[in-house]
Amino acid sequence: MAELWSDYTDSVIGGIDKKIGSKYGLSLRDLLSDPGKFSTKQNLSTTISNLKEEASGYIDALIASMPEQAHEFENAAAKCDSVSRQLSQAVTLQSRQNKVPLINPATVTKDDTRDEIIFISTFDPSVSALIDKLLSHAFYVADYSYKLKSYSIASWLFSGHKDYVINAYLPPNAVLTAEMGRSELIDLLNTAEDYLKGS
Repeated sequence: MAELWSDYTDSVIGGIDKKIGSKYGLSLRDLLSDPGKFSTKQNLSTTISNLKEEASGYIDALIASMPEQAHEFENAAAKCDSVSRQLSQAVTLQSRQNKVPLINPATVTKDDTRDEIIFISTFDPSVSALIDKLLSHAFYVADYSYKLKSYSIASWLFSGHKDYVINAYLPPNAVLTAEMGRSELIDLLNTAEDYLKGS
């Protein structure tokens, strides 16, 4: 695995790097690893924008080649989105009622060896009771939910003497992996672009 990105994203980079090299005269892997080396390259902002399109096109074609997994992903993501909305609404309401600070941090650094992680696939009264129990021992609650395509994926950290994380469950799927790879690769390209604008 590359140190700066996941194994899946590394395989996507490997899959398109040769084409990108011949078309744009640079290595995507090199650009992401050390964007400073490219600070003198002409029209780099346009090139990075084109690279985002190339990466998305590659992943779109990959997803199109597995329609059954794409259908399963859409169904699972729609269910996860529904659970995420219910979970988010309950955590927000119950944290207010319990007067526990609820924050939307830019980032959360935590010790994963201490976390207990819970995945929720169905929202019911037991989940609401669990939220109340966790809030009774929490110093604060951090929302670090995210979007994948148009779907919400809830993720809440209840920080106390022991940390608990409640996530909406999205089952593993090849299309999910591809979409996560797309998201990571676009973020990496945005980071490289921001770095180059600052240099």
